[in-house]
Amino acid sequence: MDESQLDQFERDFPCAARADWIRNHGRFFCRHPRVHVRDQIVSANVCRQCVSRTTVNIASQRPYPTLNLVNRSGPCFHLGGQTGERKCETCQGEVRQKVFACLHPEHSETTVKDCDRCGDYDHKLQVGEVSEWAVGITSAPRKPSTLFETISSIRDAGWDDLVLFAEPETLTDGLGGSIEVVRRSAKLGAWPNWILSLAELFLRKPQADAYVLFQDDVILCRNVREYLEMSLWPRERLAFVSLYCSSGYDGKGERYATPSGVDGYIGALALVFPPQAVRALLSSGLAWAHRLRPGTGGVNGVDFAIGRWAAKEDLDGLFHSPSLAQHIGDASTVWPDGRNAGRRKADTFLGRDFDACELVHSGPTPSNPPSPKLVQISI
Repeated sequence: MDESQLDQFERDFPCAARADWIRNHGRFFCRHPRVHVRDQIVSANVCRQCVSRTTVNIASQRPYPTLNLVNRSGPCFHLGGQTGERKCETCQGEVRQKVFACLHPEHSETTVKDCDRCGDYDHKLQVGEVSEWAVGITSAPRKPSTLFETISSIRDAGWDDLVLFAEPETLTDGLGGSIEVVRRSAKLGAWPNWILSLAELFLRKPQADAYVLFQDDVILCRNVREYLEMSLWPRERLAFVSLYCSSGYDGKGERYATPSGVDGYIGALALVFPPQAVRALLSSGLAWAHRLRPGTGGVNGVDFAIGRWAAKEDLDGLFHSPSLAQHIGDASTVWPDGRNAGRRKADTFLGRDFDACELVHSGPTPSNPPSPKLVQISI
């Protein structure tokens, strides 16, 4: 249908529940509460024949989706496990429906039928869907500074479009215009600066395929970006993938840990998030409640906060082993006595000169270590 035909159609068949979707193709989103079609997408021909066009109550209309609908390719990313049953109000007899947890920030529970017609559908993750990145670095003053080495390494890993989120007094002289600097006017602390940085990355690039936040004392292997674009996402539902794997996890396979215990160290040096997880994290009450923890707990503990959120949402956190990143800061901006040793370091880091793309080949060689694995740590 051309524009004049569409205008004529809308004059002949007016409906307050019809919203533009792909208008030039004659497809619309139907907000009528009594019209049930796949994804609520209707054609002009369906509208012409609809007997409900003049019976819509504006107050009862379905909400127009804030995210673009995609073709459904299986269960929704946000669909959790079964939590119970409830009586079906529209079924004849004593029919009960299974009720499932919904991890979307706008919902709490759902049924299969409600999930099928929900406008907040997100497909589960799959390999090969990452090409558009949003990349940030959080930084605070430290002596000696490792920021320039970190930036150089990130660029060698394949990322050039970087945003630095710097606490006051962070030394940035010499960066020039090669990197955008967002300087905090007041000291926030590790967690507030980190969560604000993630929020800004999302607001800058809401359609990015992946979000990654580095800290200012990390180095990477070469070509990590290219390697990740071939390997992400390794699971259908993920909170994050850590490019850094602490020596506390290396070589131990699957291991269970608690955020507050001895084995609760995640390390927030290089965390990659799918967009679905970013939206969930930024909408989570736990993310903000962490700031209210007493003492220094509310400004520190980035990895603790992320782990606690991932556990609540029943999302996997994966750590790449061998490690693609290494911790190089010997002076912690959070823990004065912290040193770059023990579990604060990766034993299996492949080296800054190692080409991460070699990991796609099979068979270990001196220049190609054994095939990588993703170690799942249940927080």
